[in-house]
Amino acid sequence: MKKASQKLIICTVLLWNACLTRAHEWTIDGKTKLEAEFGGSMGDIVFLHKPDGSQVKCALASLSAEDRAFIKECERNNSSVVATVAPAKKPYSPIVNLLWDKLVMPAETGFADYVPTGTPDYIALYFSAGWCGPCHRFTPRLVDFYRQMKPRHDNFEIVFVSDDRNEREMLGYMRELSMPWPALRFAEIKNLQDIRNYAGPGIPCLVVLDARGQVVADSYVNGQYVGPDRPMNYLGKLLESAP
Repeated sequence: MKKASQKLIICTVLLWNACLTRAHEWTIDGKTKLEAEFGGSMGDIVFLHKPDGSQVKCALASLSAEDRAFIKECERNNSSVVATVAPAKKPYSPIVNLLWDKLVMPAETGFADYVPTGTPDYIALYFSAGWCGPCHRFTPRLVDFYRQMKPRHDNFEIVFVSDDRNEREMLGYMRELSMPWPALRFAEIKNLQDIRNYAGPGIPCLVVLDARGQVVADSYVNGQYVGPDRPMNYLGKLLESAP
């Protein structure tokens, strides 16, 4: 009886491990395709492990019907393990951990949660607002920069931190200027003082951070405003000079 129980345990673990180590193409929000292994689930949150060792966290409801069926298959193999499997330790930096589950993108109606698919080496915080004339003049240049650099260098991200009066104005500004990057959720902005501390006294303000959250380029130098073009251009040089 003891040997039979041991064999059952071994078979169950092998079946579960087969799910964990089996690569699967996931469809997130009906559009994002991601090749990753199923890393377990906690409640309505699913953990996916990418080949580069990074981890993506997404809502179960954001996955396709095929993906949810795949997860059920793993759960049927050993339903008792799903609730107890601990997700792998996130390799993200403190700044990424602070931001990554608080990002949104404009959708057909309002905002939709943004699901990142990688861990950037650089994050550029863009403090701006739709009521700001200089912001309207600079933002198109930043959009052009992003569209040129992102296909060649996927190791950076721009995050819009709105100084608009409300979420509706923030959404209108992002749509009007066709911002291709994610934004910090409006309701989170006042609560994240760690992010607000990076902002200068005026906008537009672009602050480039490395993976540790250290400032590598800023629109303010020694308290003097030098503008957002300078950190944008410096970020371009960093990206182009990387091996």
